[in-house]
Amino acid sequence: MADNIIKPLTTAERHAKILTCSDSAPGPGGISYAYYKQFWKFFGEVLTQSWEEGQLTQNLPYSHTKSVLRLLPKEGKDLTILTNWRPITLSNCDHKLITKCYARRLTNTLEKTIHSNQTAYLPGKQIQDNLRLINILNSNVRKVLIVTFDAKKVFDSVHHDYIRKTLEAYVMECFVPVLNFLYSNQEVDIAVNNDVVEGYKIKNELKQGDSLSCILFILSIDPLI
Repeated sequence: MADNIIKPLTTAERHAKILTCSDSAPGPGGISYAYYKQFWKFFGEVLTQSWEEGQLTQNLPYSHTKSVLRLLPKEGKDLTILTNWRPITLSNCDHKLITKCYARRLTNTLEKTIHSNQTAYLPGKQIQDNLRLINILNSNVRKVLIVTFDAKKVFDSVHHDYIRKTLEAYVMECFVPVLNFLYSNQEVDIAVNNDVVEGYKIKNELKQGDSLSCILFILSIDPLI
C-alpha cells in the first residue's frame, strides 16, 4: 500500500483532483484553479512534464517553491490582539494540486491505521464527533474523567525530522524522499496590507492551508493519542 503512494502522478489523476477543487485565493503566481480547469487541455501535460522533470533532476519547479503568508481575522475576536489573527500560506495552485494528490493517497493508505479517536481531516469524520461523544458520556456515565490538551501553533511546531521518524515507524519511509523534495527550497514572503515583504525559508514547519499538512499532522500526533 505504501508503494502506491509514490508511484508517478498521472495527468488524469490531477485532472480528477482539480475538478473537486473549489476556487480559492491563488498564490503569488496569480493563476487560480478556475483558470487551470478552463484551459486544462493546454496545461495538463505541461504540468505533468514539469513535475517529472523536477523529480528527475531533483530541482523543484520554481513556481512550487514560492508562497505568500497573510493573516486572516478570527470572526468575533478582538483584532487588536495578535493571536486573534490566523496565518495562512497561499501557495501556487500547480503546487497545491500536487500536494492534494499525495494527501489523498496518504489518507487512503493511513485512515484505517490511525487511531479511531482521531476525527480530524479524515473522510466520513468530523472534529465535532468527539464533542458529541463527550456529551453522551456526560449524560449516561455517572463518573467521567475527560482529559484535553490544546496544541497551539500546531503546524508551526512539527519538526521535519520527527515527521520522517513517524513515517518510518508506520512503514512509510518510501514517502520521506517525496516529503524532502516537496519542502526543498521553500520560501514564504509575507503580505502586509497591500505590500509583500521578503520572508523566510521553511525548515521545520508545515504550511497552513496545504492539504498535505493535515494528514502529516494527524499522523505525527497519532503516537500521542
